[in-house]
Amino acid sequence: MNRRDDSHRVIDMLRYAELAIAVLDGDSLEQLSQDVVKSAALSKFVENVGEAAYKSDPGTLARYPQVDWPRMIGMRHRLVHEYYNIRLDILHDVIVNYLPPLIEDLGGSGRLS
Repeated sequence: MNRRDDSHRVIDMLRYAELAIAVLDGDSLEQLSQDVVKSAALSKFVENVGEAAYKSDPGTLARYPQVDWPRMIGMRHRLVHEYYNIRLDILHDVIVNYLPPLIEDLGGSGRLS
């Protein structure tokens, strides 16, 4: 069984956050709404960021008190359980406004690793 520890989960959060930003590639909300494949990929990347946080030990998350973990995990729950009602405006906002600071907070470079 391939078990992930929290150090891998932090790396996963960084990797998927960086991927989401790279794939969005500066697209506007209008552009994103016209590309169902890109929207689906971005939804999965943001879900994976939240999943890695959800599976992490509270002690690990406590090392990053500036991150709004409940909100991030809540986004994951929304993407997983309300997949039929994903609001692209919120997804776009998360990628543009919340993932770059997350990368910085977790010590990432902001470039794909």
